[in-house]
Amino acid sequence: MENLDIFKLIIILFVAFLIMKLISFSIRMIINILIFIAILYFIFHYFVAK
Repeated sequence: MENLDIFKLIIILFVAFLIMKLISFSIRMIINILIFIAILYFIFHYFVAK
C-alpha cells in the first residue's frame, strides 16, 4: 500500500513537472512572437516615416 502512495506521488510530481515545462515553453514562445511583432512594427514605421 505504501509503495502505491509513493508511485502516485511520483506520477503527480512528473505531471506537475511536464505542465511547468509546457507553461515555460508557451511563455517563451509568446515572448518571442511579441518581440518579432515589435521588430516588424518598428521596421514598418521606420520605412513609413521615410
